[in-house]
Order: sequence, then C-alpha cells, then structure tokens
Amino acid sequence: MRFCFTYIKLYGIKTQNHDMETTYPMHFRPLSAETELHLLAQTNQHADGINVKSKMLVKEEIEAVKQRLNILAKKKTGRCMQKHAAPLREALLVHNGNLKMEHIKILCRRLKGRFGIDMVQIHLHLHPLGDTQTINKHTHIIFNWMNENTGKSIKLSKLDMAVLQATVKDELNKFQRSKEHTTKNKKTLIAGWLRVLPAK
Repeated sequence: MRFCFTYIKLYGIKTQNHDMETTYPMHFRPLSAETELHLLAQTNQHADGINVKSKMLVKEEIEAVKQRLNILAKKKTGRCMQKHAAPLREALLVHNGNLKMEHIKILCRRLKGRFGIDMVQIHLHLHPLGDTQTINKHTHIIFNWMNENTGKSIKLSKLDMAVLQATVKDELNKFQRSKEHTTKNKKTLIAGWLRVLPAK
C-alpha cells in the first residue's frame, strides 16, 4: 500500500512494527491532490466490493466546496482567494480500529462548536498494510477551514491547536470507555443467562 507509507512520511508519523505511534491523535495539513487520489481509489475499491469494512460520509463533494468557497471569499472580501490559501484541510486520525462513524460525527460536531471548522467528508479506512495481515486503521476527515461569515481562513493559534488535540484525545478516551462499559455489561448479561439456563 504505497499511499499508506506516503502518509506516514508526509504526516511525520513514527512507526514501529507497522503500528502507528503518535504524539497527537490527529494530524492536519492542507488538502492535497494526493489525498484526493487516495480517497478516490479507496472509494472505487469499496464500490467494487474491496475493503468493504471501510466507511465514508460525504456531506459535500470536494470540487463543489472549492468552487463555493472561492465565490464566497470574493463576495465577502472583494478579492479572489489567494493561491496559497488552504480553505480545505485534511486530518488524519490514527486510532485502534474500534471507532465507528457515529463516534467520528460526534467528534466533528464538537470541533465545529469549539473551533468553527466544519466537516466536509469522513473516510474511515480499515485495510491491509502491504502484503501483511496487519490492518491499517485510520480515518481521513476533510474540514472546511473558512469562516463563512468573513470569507477568510479560520486562525487557530498554537494554544488553540493544543486544546484541539486535547479535545480529540478526550473524545477518543470517552468512546473507548463507553465500548469497555458496553462489553462488560454484555459479559455480565451472558453470565446471568448461563446461570438461569436449566441443566441438561
């Protein structure tokens, strides 16, 4: 999986035995053509019955968002968007594979409420890493990074980004605790059923 190793290099993610180990759970950068190709390839594979465990949520098509934000920027600021502007940014969320689409949606709603960044697409990927049996577990989230009231990019300081990462980590821990609690309840329920079953 050439794209997987490319992402590891671009995002500066350290690896050990093919497992991603990171200081921060979510890594940001301006949306690149490479990411768009990667997401398109994964979407096509999913449609062809490959990597069927991967999930996606498309609120808006990327090209449509780019055009809309270009028009909005000119309307709000009176000038065209600068070439180096990055109104769309991609986030790579590294996790243990237990996250579900509903978890990611909850996280995105919290980030929008706190920082103003709006989710455009979610791609939850679970696929083999190269020719090994190891499953690469990560999620791509495309964010609209423009303040649509001003037509300008949202400015987040280093402190803001630190708080954002803490928010992400807090949500991931919350989802994990919820899963562990649910698993414990299921085991307790099954044990109760076994106790009341008549002996044969």
